[in-house]
Amino acid sequence: MTLNYNRAASTTKPWRFLKLLFTWKASIWKAVYLELLCFLLIYGTLSAIYRAVLNSSQQSVGLMTALYVRGRDERARMYRRNIIRYCELVQVLVFRDISMRVRRRFPTLDTIVAAGFMMPHEKEIFESYSDKANTPKYWIPANWALAMTYQAWKNGHIENAYYKLTLQEEIKKWRTNMEWVFNYDWVPLPLMYPQVGCDMPRVILGRLSRELKI
Repeated sequence: MTLNYNRAASTTKPWRFLKLLFTWKASIWKAVYLELLCFLLIYGTLSAIYRAVLNSSQQSVGLMTALYVRGRDERARMYRRNIIRYCELVQVLVFRDISMRVRRRFPTLDTIVAAGFMMPHEKEIFESYSDKANTPKYWIPANWALAMTYQAWKNGHIENAYYKLTLQEEIKKWRTNMEWVFNYDWVPLPLMYPQVGCDMPRVILGRLSRELKI
């Protein structure tokens, strides 16, 4: 139903506009309130589970780094910042080879350095690694992140070895997930496979049904 609100909007009183926004009759609130309530309920439930039920090993690398690498001095902030940056660098390097949009955004390592994901001296170290097998070097920043957690633990910014190992396991899990993404893109399925999988059963069933009729 269309509601004529021209008369209400023609006045110059400041609260008229707010009153018009929250009008219930023929409003968007009336059209979407059920979906909005469902969304808020599901979002609140998932948020409560994430914050109260899940343990630290089930949360992200960023939250675990902020939780386990403690301290307010510059060195502690450097540890936290670099661990997260190295994990993001792994993602950028992998996505450069599987996404054209990311490749256009970061065509060279210099653009990655300019964006702040890699430092100039890290670029030199990254390029200095030679691999005779010509395997990808995406996982070098993950090793840097693991080494950074060891340094943070050795310097007392991670309280005990258990926290260090838990954070390292989360970094390894992040690296493994990125490797799965890369592997899925590295081995594309030929077009004939889904075509055969969809068409051949129909051909076989059609052939069998025709023979049964004969």
